[in-house]
Order: sequence, then structure tokens, then C-alpha cells
Amino acid sequence: MALATTYRRVYATLTGPQGPINHENTLKVNWSVDRGWTWSCEFSQDYNIGHAMTETYTIELLDGYGNTLTSPPLVALQRSQRGPACTGGSRKKTLSGVDQTTFRMGKRNQSFPSFRATYSDVLMETLATRAGVTVSGLPVWFIGEEEVKGETLASAIQRLQKAVAYDAVIGTDGAIELTAWEDVGDSLDFPVANVQRNYDPSQVFTGVRLGKRTSRSNNGTQRYQFDHAGAFQMELQAPLTGPDANTGNDMAALTVGGVAFFDGDPNDPESGLVNFLSFPGPWGTLTVPPVGTSETGIATHMVVETFPMSGSITAYPVDALLIVTGTPYDEEDPPPAGVDLQFLYPVPNGNDPENIDAYDTSLGAWPSNQDAIDPIFQGYGQAEERYPSYLAKLNAPGDTLTMDGTFHLGPRPLRRYSFPVWDLESEAWVNGSYKVWSIDWDPGSIRAQITLVRAGTAA
Repeated sequence: MALATTYRRVYATLTGPQGPINHENTLKVNWSVDRGWTWSCEFSQDYNIGHAMTETYTIELLDGYGNTLTSPPLVALQRSQRGPACTGGSRKKTLSGVDQTTFRMGKRNQSFPSFRATYSDVLMETLATRAGVTVSGLPVWFIGEEEVKGETLASAIQRLQKAVAYDAVIGTDGAIELTAWEDVGDSLDFPVANVQRNYDPSQVFTGVRLGKRTSRSNNGTQRYQFDHAGAFQMELQAPLTGPDANTGNDMAALTVGGVAFFDGDPNDPESGLVNFLSFPGPWGTLTVPPVGTSETGIATHMVVETFPMSGSITAYPVDALLIVTGTPYDEEDPPPAGVDLQFLYPVPNGNDPENIDAYDTSLGAWPSNQDAIDPIFQGYGQAEERYPSYLAKLNAPGDTLTMDGTFHLGPRPLRRYSFPVWDLESEAWVNGSYKVWSIDWDPGSIRAQITLVRAGTAA
């Protein structure tokens, strides 16, 4: 029994934990950006499909042009076997699976600590080490907070990658290499027989909202009580960023009229105002010392003014209550410049309460509904810088090429190919730049098919 498929010097061998498998020309292999490797085959030889899930396979390919390709370690996730009494169909067993790296990143129910004031490379290395995979190429940025409990390792790693619009390719060695969306790869090496452009304008968006919200606003809750009317200057129990406040004890004879947060002693002219809140009531406006706006946004002190509600202070001997919330701040480990607790980019416009016909135009006429609001972003500046690439990658599936040709192992993910497209702005034909997104090899039919996505305009 032959253990390899041979035809016109095309070879495709599959080796599993029990030795070589005669796949009978049914072997199919796919290599995709952001998805890794998938494979499948059917065969009829004696074989135990009930082996351990972690057992590995390898595929070796040789085309008719002298090119070779060896897959990374693979695993078989889906397996089936027809009984000996079944009629119809000569093949009795099927295997299909993914590369070992993708399999390892699919682990669920991982227990991670809450990440605070860390960096992308530290977070990525922690995730990769737990998964037993190698990842390179991710840029470094500050991450104020991140919870990855309950996520698969793959989804957590993909969120890091997505935040900066990077592509991920699992190489033949099983390592993950990340590259920026706009990076230009080598030219595609493939004897094209047919190529077709596929364009879906409904999947090409004019804008997408990026943003960040802190999920820790209540983790810094502080409570303050006051038993008489007056103005109080005090240091916060702990520094906070994004300070906010509300009042309690509605039945008290006292209430808080307002609070001002400062990044230092309110009597120091060098201190700046972080936030000011005035609560409804008959007492007027809290007097705020004449200081400038804080440059740090870190509240360390506050001024609180309380007022009697009615009657005497002894009528309802209940203290006035002020509840202060915000994000805890470690003064010994301040976040670097460019970190925002929350932001939206592009900044929404419209929605003018004085003009009911106003509406948001910041995302253009055909915006995406896939907003990316994620604490993993560093801040507004990072989002603004990566936005063109983020939007381009989001739109890429709306403008694709499909090409096919003879079985050839030259194609690689992210290789570039030019195709003429009509440019609406210049009203002329230009060379559209596309990059390889998915490769399907079928050695049995001696064919290969490639999907490419639009990557811009070729120079």
C-alpha cells in the first residue's frame, strides 16, 4: 500500500502518532492569517481514532516546481469511523484539525490575576507562556487594567493584536509572528490561472468607533461623613483618577452642596482643579479657590461644603454623607504620558440638544456597528495613530481577490499582488494592492486557491 500520493512529482505525506497515513489523495490543507492552519483527510487503513487529543501529526508537501513545505505540528480534533457493516463509500475514517499552536490557545477556564498598570509585552508573555506558544512582534504600550478571566487565551491574544491593527501568522515552526497591517510584504509567487475581484460595498465602512472606559470606577469608593455645616478641606483617603461623587442620607438635616477635587493642597497656588461637582439646592455655588486646571488628573485633596436642609441640626441627628468614587492611583507607579482612563475616537459630534435635527457625522455616511470599546487601549493618541490601519483591516473582507492555479507551494500569507481597480477620487484606473489572506492546497486535484484582501493602493 502506497504511503504517499505521487502524481507529476507532487507529493503529500501525512504522518500521525501511529505512523504514515495513506490519505488516498483526499488531504487538504489551509493556511490563513489570524486563523492558523486547518487540515482534513479521509482514509481506510487500520487506525485508532481514539488516541489522546494532544498527539501530533505533520504534513510534508512537494509541488511540481521543486518547492517543499512542512507544516507545524498539527492535532486532530474531529474524527469519525464508519462501521464494517456500513454500505456505500469505501473510506471509513476521517480526520480534521488545526495546528498545535491554535489548539493550545483555545484553552478555557484559565485562572489569571487581575492585570493592573502593566505593559502589552508583559501581558502577552504571560498569556503565551501559559499556552505554551511563542509570540513575537507586538509593540509595547501601557495597559492600565485588564481582566482575562473566563476568556480563551486565543481571544485575549487576539484583543491585544486587534487593538493596534496587527496581523498574526503562525509559521511552519508553530511560532506566531505579528506584523503591522500596513507593512508591505514580498510579491506573490504563484502561477495564476484565474483571478476574480469580489467587491461588497456594504462591508466597506466609512468609520468605526474606538474607545475605552474604566471598569474600576467603584473600586476606589471612599465614604465621608459630616456632622455640621461648613467648608472642609481634606486629603483623600487615597489618590484617585477620574474622581466623582454623590450624596446620601436624604433624611439628614445636613447635605453636601458641592465638592471640588484638587491634585494638591487647595491652598497651594501650584495645585490644579481636577473636577468640580455642585449638587442641587438653595445654597448657591461652592466657592472654589482660583487655581488652574490640573495637568495630572490625579486627585489627592478635596474641598467640601455642607449646608443645613431645614430646622436645626438636632432635629435629625444624621450626618451628611458624601460618597466619592474613582480609579485608585499608585503614586509610586504613575502611568506614562498618553494614558487615558476613557476616550472615544473619532470624537462624536452632533446630538445638539438645541437642534433636534443634528446627528453624529464623525463616522461618515456608512459607519460600522462593530465599535471597539476596550480597556486594553492605552489612550486617545494611540487610537488616533492606529485608526487608519484599524479601519483598513476592518474593511479588507469587503474587497477581495480569489485566484486559483496549479498546485504550487510558493504562496505565503501576507504576500502582495497588484490588480487594476477604478479609483473614484482620481477617476482613473490604479493598481490596487492586495495581500494573501488564505491559501488552500489540494494535492489530490493538483490545485491551489488563494484569497487576498485589499491592502491599499500600490505605489
